[in-house]
Amino acid sequence: MRTRNCELCGTADGRFVSDHCHYHGQIRGIICHQCNIRMGRADKGMPVSKPWVPAEIIAEYRSRCTRCDGNEIDAVSAARFSAPREPRDLASLMPIPELPEPSERIRLRNLFKATQSDLATEIGITRKAVYAWEHGISNPVGLNREAYAALLKSWADTEKLTREAREAATNK
Repeated sequence: MRTRNCELCGTADGRFVSDHCHYHGQIRGIICHQCNIRMGRADKGMPVSKPWVPAEIIAEYRSRCTRCDGNEIDAVSAARFSAPREPRDLASLMPIPELPEPSERIRLRNLFKATQSDLATEIGITRKAVYAWEHGISNPVGLNREAYAALLKSWADTEKLTREAREAATNK
């Protein structure tokens, strides 16, 4: 029987998850649930209660996302568990799609008679994630953000074209 160990802390105990870069969605490895929570906080620039693995290991692990080019992360920022880059640097690599306000997200979804479950299925996420995005609890990141922004934009564009067509028809 093969024992699985966390690729960060080495523990063989607990639940294991497939970890991903929180900016690009690229899979980095299999780690324990606790390390996944800590890496998620660290990737978002949030404080982590205490160092749990050496900074060099964190820097090497982050470099597994080829889109982040984690090799540029210095040991000091990794030791402080900050995000791999400032948002302005990340935006130059991959523009972050703008999203409408949460109330507008709900309005567009309702206009096109889609349920939260419909939207979740379309993007490949959970209904709870859609709820959180529509109520300003959280925002999508990476590929989920791209897909969500594209869908909302297509709905907004369709609404605009429909409105313009109606106006043109009434002005004849």
